[in-house]
Amino acid sequence: MKERTAAKKTEVEKLDYFFFGRDQEYNELRMEFNAFRTGRKAQSLLITGEAGIGKTALVNRFIQEVDESKCLVLRTSCFQAEEGFYYKAWDELMNAVSKYYDHIGESIPSAIRKMIGYLFPSFISDEFEVQEYEFEKLDIIKNHVVERAVLDLVQRISDRIPMIIFVEDIHWMDRMSLALFKSLLMKNKNKSIFMVFTGRKGEYDPIEKIAAEGSQYGTLRRICLERFSFDETIAFAETYLEGVALKEGVKSQVFKETDGNPFFMVEILNHIRANRSFQGLTPKMQDVLKSRMNLLSDSAKKIINIVSVFFDKVTFDNLSEISGLVDYDLTEAIEELINNDMLNEVVTDSGMIEYRFTHQKLRDFIYESLSLSKDVFE
Repeated sequence: MKERTAAKKTEVEKLDYFFFGRDQEYNELRMEFNAFRTGRKAQSLLITGEAGIGKTALVNRFIQEVDESKCLVLRTSCFQAEEGFYYKAWDELMNAVSKYYDHIGESIPSAIRKMIGYLFPSFISDEFEVQEYEFEKLDIIKNHVVERAVLDLVQRISDRIPMIIFVEDIHWMDRMSLALFKSLLMKNKNKSIFMVFTGRKGEYDPIEKIAAEGSQYGTLRRICLERFSFDETIAFAETYLEGVALKEGVKSQVFKETDGNPFFMVEILNHIRANRSFQGLTPKMQDVLKSRMNLLSDSAKKIINIVSVFFDKVTFDNLSEISGLVDYDLTEAIEELINNDMLNEVVTDSGMIEYRFTHQKLRDFIYESLSLSKDVFE
């Protein structure tokens, strides 16, 4: 892993939140944005990594240094509860587009407003009396016609002022929203619209689709945030604690408990700062870990539950015997857990394959979540 330098105290103080390292990734983001801003060939970015790794922090740091008098910044987020609703990821963006046209005093043709309003109600102004039956015509209207109208409106804004669009948690994005973003990438080719997506590390359909197409046409590339090394973790901790030197035993314990994940590090360091024990799981930790579990298939959940019962490691043969899964299904489940940074695969000197949790807090959460009434070996 490439070394990342600690943030200087003056840099930390000028931000609204604590930010550490990620110099290489931040410079890559700035490099692409500078190319976009100066009219050179640029690529939009997909920032991936596990939950709590610092994707949003990296984006926030970048946004704070963007001169919003020279570009229009739009931001939206995707949520698990909304992944079944078409175009939901575009709601906030289209609301901002409508407000922008009102702000510059330019009217949108009523026919266009009305058509787009079928998908985005914010475009239906008070003077329109839209009957219920008109919404039922949505199935008759070809989606690509409405999408083209949406893209044209966004393009017209970016012709006036460069636009930056940030989309968080793309792994929850519905397929129609994804198709629209892919169309925007292909149509604009980062000439007047620069996009930054964030998403979980793993084989999630929306992420893989937009990454593959973006790579194929040179419109988007991926930056993957990794966990901090031991030395980086300690530098992070001592910077966060404003120079407090940690004892060697505490250093080892902090790294063991967090394995270099910034979110867990902050939670634990807050406990250290308050002179409290950091053995246990805070409510925020539980929420993050629960969201990671929700992404797993049933087979992967079964395997991770079984692994949590073992103190340190488990073999493929152990899992095969206990889970009752055939080798193919077991291999698929294990690969899913490895891809999601929940298990590590280790080959021993004797050639035996063993699996271990990527960090202790994850194992603690899953083990403690097992119901006494539930037999994980069924």
